Amino acid sequence: VFSQHANHSGRVMVNSLFACTVHLGFEELALETVEQQRWLAGIVRDAMADKEVQRQSGSSSRHVGALSFADFTKVVTKAVREKERVRRHMEFHQELDAWREGDL
Repeated sequence: VFSQHANHSGRVMVNSLFACTVHLGFEELALETVEQQRWLAGIVRDAMADKEVQRQSGSSSRHVGALSFADFTKVVTKAVREKERVRRHMEFHQELDAWREGDL
């Protein structure tokens, strides 16, 4: 998927990230609403925070707005983990509620 959307420099532009997530087929990465797209944009910001520090310290800004394969992997992994964390949290509270209803 990465290579299909990568430019001549071997990087995926951030604006192509939404198309990439569709091709990956992860249910956790469904981005059907603006809110979900904003959520992913926040994940990208968080994942790329280290790169921003490097850029401010004098590194090249030639690839601003583009993700390397490592960056892309970091963003996708972080997004899937975050969705999984939220899902587990909800399941925990559902189980806790069931225990309370059953006086266990």
